Amino acid sequence: MAADPAAGPPPAVRHLPADWPAERAQRLFRRLHAELEPAARAIAFETLETIPEEDEGEH
Repeated sequence: MAADPAAGPPPAVRHLPADWPAERAQRLFRRLHAELEPAARAIAFETLETIPEEDEGEH
């Protein structure tokens, strides 16, 4: 049975609280991503068997 579109999204996905520190959270996410992504990419490269795409450059 499909959900009623007029009811709107479930409460968990409506909006963050008004006092949510969005700018600080975004800065933290970007800093941690920049810090952790290179090591995570290297681990994935060594661990996962992949087939490179033809247009994929060197990484």
